[in-house]
Amino acid sequence: MQEVANGYPIMDFVQVFLFEGFNNGKWNPDLMMLLAEPTTYMIMALAERLDIDYVIYRGEDLEEEAEEQALGLKSTEAMLDKIKSAKGVPSGVLPEEITQAIEEMPVDSILAKPAEEETAEAPASLMAQQ
Repeated sequence: MQEVANGYPIMDFVQVFLFEGFNNGKWNPDLMMLLAEPTTYMIMALAERLDIDYVIYRGEDLEEEAEEQALGLKSTEAMLDKIKSAKGVPSGVLPEEITQAIEEMPVDSILAKPAEEETAEAPASLMAQQ
């Protein structure tokens, strides 16, 4: 766990453990491949139990950085902060007809009682319609 805490990828441990078992005749190549996922999850669970931040495979950090650059975001938290700090929808984000439709929508709650006009027109029950 010390090496996992130092940033050594979990998949490297899994490969070493499983290949060593294969070389010692403990399992065949098919079983070795089937054991990869559960072995990885066991090491991840041990790291989580010790509150260790872990890296699953080499290059994981590089992929996250490339994704952030492609999206133009520093992180998801930064995006959420930007959304929370914005007051209303920025102009130009939505088409004009959608903006108008939203503004024209009634503000009444779905849970509000219906107006008296509507209840007077509606029959008291389905049996009353016959």
